[in-house]
Amino acid sequence: ESIKMDWRTQHERQWDEGYELAKAYRAKHSDLNPDRNTHPKLAMWLSRQRQKYRENQLTEEQFESLDRLGMVWEFEDSWEQKFELARKYYETNGNLDIPATYTTEDGICLGAWYRGVRDQYKAGKLSDDRIKRLESIGVKWESVLIRNWMQYYNQAKKYYEEHGDLNVNAGYVTPDGVKLGVWISSQRTAYRQKKLTDKQIKKLMSIGMSWQRQSGKWEEAYAYAENYAKEHGSLNPKASFVTDDGFALGAWVAQQRRKQSSGKLSGDKLEKLNALNIDWSPADSSWQLGFEHAKTYAVTIGNADISSDYVCDDGYLLGAWASNQRNKYKSGKLSDERVKRLESIGFLWSAHTDKWNCGYIHANEYRRSGGNLPIPQTYVTRDGYPLGEWLRNQERRYRNGMLEDDRVRRLAEIGVTFSAH
Repeated sequence: ESIKMDWRTQHERQWDEGYELAKAYRAKHSDLNPDRNTHPKLAMWLSRQRQKYRENQLTEEQFESLDRLGMVWEFEDSWEQKFELARKYYETNGNLDIPATYTTEDGICLGAWYRGVRDQYKAGKLSDDRIKRLESIGVKWESVLIRNWMQYYNQAKKYYEEHGDLNVNAGYVTPDGVKLGVWISSQRTAYRQKKLTDKQIKKLMSIGMSWQRQSGKWEEAYAYAENYAKEHGSLNPKASFVTDDGFALGAWVAQQRRKQSSGKLSGDKLEKLNALNIDWSPADSSWQLGFEHAKTYAVTIGNADISSDYVCDDGYLLGAWASNQRNKYKSGKLSDERVKRLESIGFLWSAHTDKWNCGYIHANEYRRSGGNLPIPQTYVTRDGYPLGEWLRNQERRYRNGMLEDDRVRRLAEIGVTFSAH
């Protein structure tokens, strides 16, 4: 640094140079729409940033910096033109499953545009107005494969609700002609070949899927349960648990819980399972465990702004648990009682500050442990967090006038201050 070393990569320097050009132009012209003839370099750079935005390749910091300058990410007339072409495609084909390589007769790459729109939707960067308009002309955000899978799944769910199991032979066909037996058999094969997603596995288990064809009678399954309870002291396996010889005990236990909840489990079976110390409401026990960790975190750290990647000293994935609560809260699936309990410890429902807070928490822990500031840029904490690099980045943002006042204040409270030059 004494010989003016620039720690940025070439790509970072090029981006910063482009950003400075954009900032200067914005200050002079009050917009970010330079003429390609008079400002070719800036116009080309801005065009590249829009392309990166559509492909979800901009970092959060880059996006926020340009957004504050008033960046126009998609020109309205261009978007409207392609929206109309998409509407005509739907009217002609009856769907909007536009191939990625599809090009209209007048040479417009509609498939690439549509793929970019879907990427923006997945990244949460598509406005509510555009989402509504696209859905009004038939957009289905799930892929064709997922939609087909869900159609069969719904048939399997209907069968389960009527019969209490999925014990059908491979030749079974539903009254309306769906080859459900073949599909269920194919799901078992896909499971063994590890081709099912975790979400698909969870959904199938929720309707009593047994990964072993002919999983046996209830008494045979109970024998597996008894052996498990003897070894572990209770009958509370994970839903994904499979015995060494392939019996899906976790799914079977989950099925017994559902039957007990709906009053479909006979008294003798209920008594036998109680003898194995089964927990009929494991979700409550699991949630309480997460809440206790969150409460301890709030007392120790001084707030409950838990980052999504936080792991407790005992290995508990508190960050993942916190993210799950936020997702349930946003979708309205978190009970009022749990919302109140979480808010009583200062739990924050927005996770957009998680990344910054992760660095802040590490800096605070470093200070509390007796560490001295400043620290070398190469400094890494014991758990692998690049704290030196994070602090240098905060200083850079401060000097560029990009560090929010609240963050400057919070850093100053723990002894981190920056000079203007």
